[in-house]
Amino acid sequence: GFYIIVLLELFDQRFPKFFDAITDSVLIRKIPLNCGFCSLLNVFGGEESHGILKGTYTRDKDAAVAVLLMAELASWLKDQGKTIPWQLNQLYRQYGMYWETLQTIMYPGAAGNETMLSIMKSLRLTPPAQVGDTPVVSMIDRLAAEGTKGDVIILNLSEDKRTRVTIRPSGTEPKLKIYTQVYFPIAADISDEDLQQAKEKAAAYA
Repeated sequence: GFYIIVLLELFDQRFPKFFDAITDSVLIRKIPLNCGFCSLLNVFGGEESHGILKGTYTRDKDAAVAVLLMAELASWLKDQGKTIPWQLNQLYRQYGMYWETLQTIMYPGAAGNETMLSIMKSLRLTPPAQVGDTPVVSMIDRLAAEGTKGDVIILNLSEDKRTRVTIRPSGTEPKLKIYTQVYFPIAADISDEDLQQAKEKAAAYA
């Protein structure tokens, strides 16, 4: 889950207009078509399961585009005597480390769908005060918040909203998806050895 959050950090710094959209393939392909200022947006769209939309030559995103971009990156780095893991470590040093886990709970059938709707309604009416031992700082309801709309609830566990839990029903399968995202600041001059230890700590924490 690291790469999609780094995209938000990078876009926030380099582009005056971008959408922090919910994870939804339909919305990702609709945004550059319906935004109203498309010349600023037709660069890149992505979501956590590696579906990528580059440009506007297609109205859907898929992993094939991600593979092509990754191959291009690998070739570009190879010409410089570098590798993709090296580049990823540089991103950690520049933006910090985001670690994300995904859990899913199946709710098959009509009764399962009603259960998911009930869970989402309950979370909206009575948001949890904490997740585990961590207090909930704020909640974002994508049905009510500004921006892209969707049946998504985000429980922010830090003031900067970098550590959070996101809950949403799947758009294609009978299951509830729960994303846990944790942020760890990383020193720009951290050694490779200490960076590896930080990765292990992040994986254990998330």
